[in-house]
Amino acid sequence: MDMAEVNDTEKLIEKAEKILGGLDYLVLNHALYYWEFWDGNIEKLQNIMNVNFVSFVSLASKALPMLTKANGSIVVVSSSAGLYGTPAMSSYCATKHALGGFFEALRQELIWKKANVAITYFIPGFIGSEGGLSIIQGQLKMPDIVISQLASPDRTALALVKSAAARKSIAYYPWIHTRPFETLHTVSHELADFIISQLSPVYLIRVAESQ
Repeated sequence: MDMAEVNDTEKLIEKAEKILGGLDYLVLNHALYYWEFWDGNIEKLQNIMNVNFVSFVSLASKALPMLTKANGSIVVVSSSAGLYGTPAMSSYCATKHALGGFFEALRQELIWKKANVAITYFIPGFIGSEGGLSIIQGQLKMPDIVISQLASPDRTALALVKSAAARKSIAYYPWIHTRPFETLHTVSHELADFIISQLSPVYLIRVAESQ
């Protein structure tokens, strides 16, 4: 189904209820992203917002009655791009920041309503998936030391499952890829901005050349 279409997200949950008889967990992990500098294309921005943000909200909203009945959990897979801005990913960053704001607020609303549904905000680091490797090797110019530190997709999935089972409000994996720089960004935006500006020319040279 097309996650850019709200009707399809609703149909997906309806089909899951029909086949499974209910839901205990809802893991929101699909994403669309572009490595390109912002060019003012609002239509493209609306499409990525529909896939990466609106569909997450729609799926969670439609599944919430079943999850409430089961005292279940929602896992929202975000990114370090939801913690701070990354050049050439402005649209993607916008969707991930939106997810953080919405689901953090929703968690508090569920607490207020005494609904026993956990929301785990899962922030993965650099993952060595097939798609991720193709982007790093094709669109970006990443140093070998970075590529060597990519996390295993299997281990990342296991960390997600454990975090959801423990009903954590937020989880990082690998911790070292995301948490230290998030802390630095919180303490000093200026220093974080400077570091990003110094690193960007290294990995964005191919993106710049393509545009």
